[in-house]
Amino acid sequence: MLLKENIQYDTLHIHLATNTIQQFEYKQEIERKAANYVDVYNKEKHSFYLALVTNPDHAECKMDFIKTKFVSKNKSKWATVISAAGIATAAVLISAKFFIPVGWLYIPNARTAIRASLSPALTNINEFPSVTISSSGMYRKYEKQVDLQSTKVVKYLIEMVQHIETEYLLKTKKED
Repeated sequence: MLLKENIQYDTLHIHLATNTIQQFEYKQEIERKAANYVDVYNKEKHSFYLALVTNPDHAECKMDFIKTKFVSKNKSKWATVISAAGIATAAVLISAKFFIPVGWLYIPNARTAIRASLSPALTNINEFPSVTISSSGMYRKYEKQVDLQSTKVVKYLIEMVQHIETEYLLKTKKED
């Protein structure tokens, strides 16, 4: 259970600490998709509203972006060479009737490490684990990697809000 007992609020303020993201396009996509999600969420019937805030001191929910990495064309080329060597090794071992054929593949991923947290006003939990979101970046254009990663980041935000709302509903129904 994340939330404190007897908690009441009408708006969940969310801060996305995108200022640590070095890739400008990626930062913009996350902010745009998150704003779209908040707009849609607020038009639907829910237990509370959502608001994106720029000041982390005014947020009950924060998402800190620890590290972001995309796959370059050069890394994709090296992954092909490494994977070809791994497949060739396995083929040679199989043809030599080696007891345990071993091979490998290397498929580099675009990655984003995030640490989400809730304010002490909502929870008694102090430490939140970081989460790494990844998607295949091999031979994908940078723009496509940005699109996939930003979508996955916002999906993570959606799951987090859904979990908070579900727990909030359980706690408020207990009081009734």
